[in-house]
Amino acid sequence: QADLPLKSSVNIYNTNALQTDWKEILEPTNEVYVLGNPPFAGKEQQTKQQKQDLKDVFKGYKRIGNLDYVTCWY
Repeated sequence: QADLPLKSSVNIYNTNALQTDWKEILEPTNEVYVLGNPPFAGKEQQTKQQKQDLKDVFKGYKRIGNLDYVTCWY
């Protein structure tokens, strides 16, 4: 028995949203909803992968070392 009433038509992807090519996963329609809870991680709590994600997102910018990981979504 499922914990939540998830419909069988729902697709759930547990992936790095910053590295995913969403056009390959989601067809462009008028009703696409992407929900998530990006992690809040200051520079001391970031993994190596998260630090690399910041560099990729803010490519060309300097002084990004103190940014929180969540800034990648803004």
